[in-house]
Amino acid sequence: MTEFSNKINWMLTPHIQEEPLVLDLFAGCGGLSLGFEAAGFRTIGYEMVEAAVETYNRNLKGHCYNQFLEVGFEYPEGSRNPRGQTSIRPQTRKNGWCMLGRRANS
Repeated sequence: MTEFSNKINWMLTPHIQEEPLVLDLFAGCGGLSLGFEAAGFRTIGYEMVEAAVETYNRNLKGHCYNQFLEVGFEYPEGSRNPRGQTSIRPQTRKNGWCMLGRRANS
């Protein structure tokens, strides 16, 4: 490779200094978090169904809180990136299918 292509490759490679953290909102029993943990991320889950929280905490490394999320909820320290942003996934139904879009039988 050329010096230029090496420089571009280095510039495009993420150089993350802090440990990656995933906030799993509406976590259920932790299926999404399981995948992120397998990829090396640290996870924190939030779920309002107590049985799902117990399952998450029994089977995953991260911790899940039995918490009803509402406007103004303060996320734990360390759950924001250096710019103060928090990335979240869309809310899903209990069966795991997203509520966005059309349904064939709706």
